[in-house]
Amino acid sequence: MTFCRLFAIISILSAINTAFAQQYQAQARTFVESDPSPYRSGNVFIDLYYGSQRYALACLFFATNLTSNKYMETDEAPLEPWEVATNWTSEVGECDWYGVTCDDGNFVTGIDLSGNNLGGTFPNEFSLLGSTLNYLDISNNPTASFGGGNFWISEMVYLTHLDLHNTNFDGRGLPDISELVQLKYLDLSFTYFWYNLDRPDKNLFANLDQLETLDISGNSYPGPVPASILNLPSLKKLYIYDSDFTGSMDFINDLPTDLVEIWADGNFWDEGPLPTGIRQFSNLKGLSLTNTGRTGTIPAGLGDLQELQRVWLYGNSLVGTIPGEISNLDKLIIFQVEDNLLQGSMPDEVCELFDNPFGLLKVLASDCTTSGGSVNCPCCNCCEAPCDCDSGGCAGDEPSPPTGGFCFSGESTVDVLNKGTVKMEDLKIGDKVLVGVDGKYEPIYSFGHFDTSVVKTEFLQIRTSTSSGLEMTPNHLIFMQGNEAVPASSIKVGDKVMMASGKTDTVVSIQEVKRTGIFAPFTSSGTIVTNGILSSSFATIQKSHYVSLGGFEVPLTYHQLGVVFESPHRLLCHLWGLDECARYERYDEGGTSQWVEKPMVAFQWLLEQNIVVSGILFFISFAFLCMINLIEMLVVSPVYAMCLMAAFVADRRRRRVNKKML
Repeated sequence: MTFCRLFAIISILSAINTAFAQQYQAQARTFVESDPSPYRSGNVFIDLYYGSQRYALACLFFATNLTSNKYMETDEAPLEPWEVATNWTSEVGECDWYGVTCDDGNFVTGIDLSGNNLGGTFPNEFSLLGSTLNYLDISNNPTASFGGGNFWISEMVYLTHLDLHNTNFDGRGLPDISELVQLKYLDLSFTYFWYNLDRPDKNLFANLDQLETLDISGNSYPGPVPASILNLPSLKKLYIYDSDFTGSMDFINDLPTDLVEIWADGNFWDEGPLPTGIRQFSNLKGLSLTNTGRTGTIPAGLGDLQELQRVWLYGNSLVGTIPGEISNLDKLIIFQVEDNLLQGSMPDEVCELFDNPFGLLKVLASDCTTSGGSVNCPCCNCCEAPCDCDSGGCAGDEPSPPTGGFCFSGESTVDVLNKGTVKMEDLKIGDKVLVGVDGKYEPIYSFGHFDTSVVKTEFLQIRTSTSSGLEMTPNHLIFMQGNEAVPASSIKVGDKVMMASGKTDTVVSIQEVKRTGIFAPFTSSGTIVTNGILSSSFATIQKSHYVSLGGFEVPLTYHQLGVVFESPHRLLCHLWGLDECARYERYDEGGTSQWVEKPMVAFQWLLEQNIVVSGILFFISFAFLCMINLIEMLVVSPVYAMCLMAAFVADRRRRRVNKKML
């Protein structure tokens, strides 16, 4: 947006405000007059923008805090304020207001107020932020916007991430997003948007060539899926369940072949077999077509989709037997085909996949005992619909234990050799990333956690005077002054953290944010520079960054333990090669690597034992891992091995000389 466009918007809003002055506008104007923006540039146009962004945020606060709308009026409970409103409409700069992220020039680039009890009607003055804002999440709030009140959305032309799901936004059809050409993530699910999207005059998706994730579920769009969605060239994830779509499900055959997930459950699809085009999605990880009127058999070709992790096909009229080729899906975590008309037996190979204690398959559900079908499945952990496996309702479906939260958000960035700055969610095994203050790069050999799902996780966003904002889970380790790796939750404003430059920088703000996707790349040194800040690949699962056994602190940090703990894995990856190592990379339903999940369960069990048992087992295990670590160093670094051998020989000679002299 140019300044001319900004002035045009201000003029429009001024005219609207004159004719329809509302209380929130008067409150915002009074606030800005009494507490003007503290940011100054010396440029009259930039200073004008600082004033307009402060006014826009003030309008947002006064319009949605302790205010109602028609959807909230049915609730007789008294109005509640925002859950968190730290620094909002205070004298401090808006970059330090809760949920607000700025760039180095103090321009607002991100706002995350999800689940913060925003009410009232979302103000159109928010459009004044359209020239700088690239991230907006106001999901899970009762705030609303009606018809022409959605004007502001069309002005947010630099957005890459827009999340309005589970709000009271209302409108005939979707808001005008046709100019939001930089969007990569769009979630408008479970709002009050409605109307047929397959209309020539509403070609909303035609220009969104960068869109990767689209969720418009839980609304009402009677009619077929519009062609402009099918033609999105970068689309990876499509969620259109319970949206009143009609017509043939063969639209799936026309989706981009790079698709990773598709959920099209419910709706009013024509009855028919599973679309044949599913087989073209070689990167498909999630397939959910429940209650869609599917008939025919489960195609054996489903077993060719080697990346498949989650398959939900229950609530249909599928017949025949379950193909043995499903056992080829060694990354499979969930396979639910109950409430169909299937016959025969669950293939032994699939049962072996489920019974393997080191395997990933956690949920296996079919028509074992229902009257409509009969599948002999002694290994299934749910045999009678409905199987509420996602909520732990399957027998033996125990949730994975907490792993200590050793993760970065997908929005965090790293420096990749020959690629420059790359988001965490775009990293791959083999990428060489900056790992230390000496400018050293190391390849990523694994991910301790890799989850691109739509589930949101809480992160701490840590900003320094020179860093735009590192986002990590509270237990993840970050290096402070003195090169000590401590949990992010222990960092306070004013603390000094290590930077990639080798110098320290002062933490200026810390706030909680929610993001989709969690990632933990592993490097040989166990370190990684993220958003310019030196961080560990590991986390603590106790309060301290030191290991504690039976209440006694061991002089060993969790960063040191993590490096030794990963020695066998690193050694195998060095011997196999990174490509082969990546082939055997597996993650459970929560995104935790199989190299981490089982050992973490064992370690957590050990920590629960008394000091004698835990002490003995810990030191035996640690000694073994140290030996593997030594072998790794000898194999990986022949020079180091030669130096070690030379030192050993020199020591032996010195001992012989000393013995002769005696």
